[in-house]
Amino acid sequence: MNLKEDISSWVKNYLKSKIIKNNINQFSKNNAEICSEREYWDNYIKTLYFEKKAEEAKKSDFGDLNKQAFENRSTSCFYCDPNGRYSLQKCVNVQNDGFIIRDCCSHCSHFSTIQDYSLLAKELVNINKKKQQSADNLLSGLMFWKHKNR
Repeated sequence: MNLKEDISSWVKNYLKSKIIKNNINQFSKNNAEICSEREYWDNYIKTLYFEKKAEEAKKSDFGDLNKQAFENRSTSCFYCDPNGRYSLQKCVNVQNDGFIIRDCCSHCSHFSTIQDYSLLAKELVNINKKKQQSADNLLSGLMFWKHKNR
């Protein structure tokens, strides 16, 4: 590819990435379940507890995170408080890369929601890889062009 094509490819992938991120944010907001303040905080504390356990498991290289993930799942994939004072949160089983822990989610009433989210998240991961590859191509092309024109 030439430099112009590399720039064009990077810009296209960058814009696609922004669009998918916006789609994910909108999807999260649209599928957020409004729960009572007590339920919100119960879900949030479960999430914090699970994140702490996950960090400990990474450090010590043991632990059954699937069991912990099942026990600490939230009442829905996305949730918010009734007054909108706190930020939108997500269940511990909603992964940024779109991975679904089937044992934790397959019997949940919100399973179709996490499947739809998973498709968007995987699309974002793929486009981010393409964006990084196009950025690498662009930089290598710029370095070649700079070296060639000395």
